[in-house]
Amino acid sequence: MNLEDYYKFAKTVDITVSPMLAPHPNYPTLELASLGSMVVTTKYKTKQNLDRYCKNILLAEPTAQDMARHIVQAAKTSPEVRKANLEHAHIGDSWTENLEEPLSKLAAELK
Repeated sequence: MNLEDYYKFAKTVDITVSPMLAPHPNYPTLELASLGSMVVTTKYKTKQNLDRYCKNILLAEPTAQDMARHIVQAAKTSPEVRKANLEHAHIGDSWTENLEEPLSKLAAELK
């Protein structure tokens, strides 16, 4: 699938299930949420809430039961609510912007 077709397809996805046992949000979670999908991913240690990125991202315990509960919650989220959540999202789309703060901190530590 070429990139243009991928983005056309991705914009039609209502629910994304993107489990990842890691302390950071994974790329598919942020990408699909930024395109308007409700995303169900897993909590992990310090990754307990991703509302700062977008309220279309739901974090579940890494169990089948909790994932299923959050998938049902995602399915019940109306397109209007998903769109409103997306309008208030803070998912950057510029590598320069997104990496400025962590790279500055790293540079200061390396001095």
